Amino acid sequence: MSLLLFSRQGKAQSRGHMVLQKVQGDFRWRGLCTEDRAMIEPPFNVKYVVSTCLRPSRRLRTFGRDLARALIRGYYVTRGKRRILDLKGLALSFKASRLIIVQAKRGNPSRLDFYDATLKELPLLGSLLISGVKLVREQRHATRAPQQAKLVINYDLDILPSEARREIVLIPALFDLEVSNSEDDRWVMKVSWTEKGLEISFIDRERALSFGPVIRVRRIVLSTT
Repeated sequence: MSLLLFSRQGKAQSRGHMVLQKVQGDFRWRGLCTEDRAMIEPPFNVKYVVSTCLRPSRRLRTFGRDLARALIRGYYVTRGKRRILDLKGLALSFKASRLIIVQAKRGNPSRLDFYDATLKELPLLGSLLISGVKLVREQRHATRAPQQAKLVINYDLDILPSEARREIVLIPALFDLEVSNSEDDRWVMKVSWTEKGLEISFIDRERALSFGPVIRVRRIVLSTT
């Protein structure tokens, strides 16, 4: 951030691009990117801070935004030149539960790294390895969940193969979400078994529409540290 100066008349001056301007009796920030404004006035009720690896592709950035919206209380942060330490500090300042970093291979999402933002050290909890994704724009029909909606995880262990059961039970802990099989839950992170393997989708049950990306899971790895 650049240094802010004031003249004797009280008008804002700036070195760089950050300006505090007086508008109709109130001081407002101008020239700040969304994330820098959030550092001054943190968004309300953030549970997930989502960002990407350095130098992300356009597809990776889109996937990060899709994921943040699908998690409902997610907040997407453009990585820029920020270090992991900077993102951890942002997650702590928001009092978030998880910091999720989207990693890439050849420009495509390849892994989600989950950090526990409820602890000061923000330890790595584990990683969800991805074999493929379908963005929201690549789906025929989609909607968006309201910010006040409640998101739950839904899966049926009885119809899953044994090799998938061992991994599927790790997903609620990584996302810090409640597992529910109630038909009354409208906004659901659905974990299912398909011919391509384990798959995560976000479903509005009332309208039978997707409200997030589809993620094909290759493997889940827990941190040993």
